[in-house]
Amino acid sequence: MNPQQQKIERFKNVVIALLFLITLIFLYTFWIGPVRPSFQFPSLIGKASESQIPTSAVLWPNQTVVDFGNGEATVLDQAPPKAWELMKKTFSDFNQTTDLKINEITQDQYEKIMDFRSIIFKYSYSIPAESFCSIHDIKAGSALKSTPNLSEIGYSTGSPDSLFIADVKAQRYYRLIGESNAAASWQALIDGIDNYQNPTYYPIGIFIGNQHQTLIPVNLSSSLSPLAYRGDFKRSMEESAAQSFFGKTLDFVRGVEDSRGTITYMYGYSQKLLTISPVGVIEYKEPPSRDSGTTEAFEKALKKAIQFIETHGGWPTSEQSSISLTLDDVQIITRDDLSGFRFFFKLMLDDNTVYYSNENPVVVELLNGQITYYRRDLIDVSILESEPDSSPQWREAETAINVLAIEQNSAAVASVLKNQGVSMKETKGEALFNEIAEKVDFVGYGYAKIPTKRYLIPAWAFRINNMTFLFELYDGHPLGYYLRETP
Repeated sequence: MNPQQQKIERFKNVVIALLFLITLIFLYTFWIGPVRPSFQFPSLIGKASESQIPTSAVLWPNQTVVDFGNGEATVLDQAPPKAWELMKKTFSDFNQTTDLKINEITQDQYEKIMDFRSIIFKYSYSIPAESFCSIHDIKAGSALKSTPNLSEIGYSTGSPDSLFIADVKAQRYYRLIGESNAAASWQALIDGIDNYQNPTYYPIGIFIGNQHQTLIPVNLSSSLSPLAYRGDFKRSMEESAAQSFFGKTLDFVRGVEDSRGTITYMYGYSQKLLTISPVGVIEYKEPPSRDSGTTEAFEKALKKAIQFIETHGGWPTSEQSSISLTLDDVQIITRDDLSGFRFFFKLMLDDNTVYYSNENPVVVELLNGQITYYRRDLIDVSILESEPDSSPQWREAETAINVLAIEQNSAAVASVLKNQGVSMKETKGEALFNEIAEKVDFVGYGYAKIPTKRYLIPAWAFRINNMTFLFELYDGHPLGYYLRETP
């Protein structure tokens, strides 16, 4: 081989080596690199760059308590729109008052003023006060900075020139004194709710002989009936689902299906995982990256979670019923020196909560601004074909207090509590019932979604600590319970 040919061969070897190195870099970039966030379900939602769902529509009170001032009250799952708008207007008026005064008061003072005819909008989590005002387009004055968080906001006829806010978990309570012409509107609103046939609630302590203040209805007449449903995700959408997380071509994505029909997609060395169950439950995980950004404030993180839901399955809708997602709970999380939020969303169906016996319908986790966990188990609902009469069929529900008093129910609840490390002194009978009732911190009703059933069941819901126990609404038999893990 002459010198010229040797030079040509050496040049070829260099080119081949360079091409091989470039190929390795190319493969590494697409195999390990971050998933592009702009992919979505093309067959479900089309193009979307910004969230079409206002954050204010999600940040809705979890419960509205109306006290009629005579020891009786009513509790509403969904805040009446007119009442909520009046609250936001009054709060806005107060914040624009030049001499707004904010005085911290005691829990006892707060509870006593709310014993008058009053209305309280309650969240099951704390919200930064400034974020609350920003999300609801309320101009926040400088005085509000002395109240960092809120979980309740209320009005009482006992002090018509005031509003009251509270951060219950922190046991901080405040009275806002300002200017507003809404007193007559509030009186008319409470009178209107009083005249409507809402269930009457009393403190549970009346039934067990102590001062326990959790509200429980005495009697309930309901038209709720079983509703057939199907998941909002069809198996034919599997490829679109995978594309929304990994890209349209699904390059370097491996998919496997197990004997039960669960499909798992893996990107990289199983670093990013997407699983789709046979009934359409989607679960996505990816490890947090220290290069993903910085910890985001509540409002920005919530907006990102809402947009992620929209672009990874779409926002729930139904032609037959009014379906909505609202924020049910928020956990502040820390992992590997990174911090963020875990958002739990609940499903509302015609103003009734759908209680899941295994998990919230949608959970989104963010660490350092990066989506690291997403779970979606949403449904489409249609009225059962076995219900030919479209008019409501009203029935008397089993009374809530009797549901807890049924011996097999109290025994089942006690067993679960003990297994979760809750100290229980009593073992049976009325004493056990009283001990359980004293631990209840929430009573509600709506629908229960049980994994083994293909229809929603009218149900009572009792919350004790971080556990929600579900019982059939009309006969009181147990349906299951849900434990929310704490970070």
